[in-house]
Amino acid sequence: MIAFSLLEGNGLMLRSKLIKIFLSLIFTTIPLRADPISLQGEWQLMSAELIVGENTFPTFDPTTHQMMKIMTDSHFAFASKGPERPNFTSYALSTDEKVVAFENFGGGAGRYEFDGTTYTEHVDYSKYPNYEGKSLSFKVTIEGDILTQEGTYPLVALGLGKEDGYVKEVYQRIP
Repeated sequence: MIAFSLLEGNGLMLRSKLIKIFLSLIFTTIPLRADPISLQGEWQLMSAELIVGENTFPTFDPTTHQMMKIMTDSHFAFASKGPERPNFTSYALSTDEKVVAFENFGGGAGRYEFDGTTYTEHVDYSKYPNYEGKSLSFKVTIEGDILTQEGTYPLVALGLGKEDGYVKEVYQRIP
């Protein structure tokens, strides 16, 4: 009641001051810029493809495989598994058991840097030795709970091809 009577009595000047106070309260409690993108957490790989020249290769099948990437503020680790994971019959593994285990499990870990757009993995450990000691950079975008990682894939530097490819991976944040 008092505020309304003040508005009626002092008119436009008081109304203008109240609007300024109200707006200043809003803009001091709402950040003007969004928080930086956070990669930290657990991510489930949903799809991945590699394009080399005119050929596109799906590199992940979510109907038969699972892959999770875990990220701290400075390190990443990922592990994947396929459908053929029988229990071993002995601690002395046969060559066949080793091959099946190798084909159905993957992993890697290391440090990373992220500047809000460019994500660079510095690979310290990998199932595939070609990656160890290498750095791979990609563009990363996050929309809601979906992270997209894409960019040139250095097949030549990794000793895995005669030309580089382009990779695109899509992850969903695990709640």
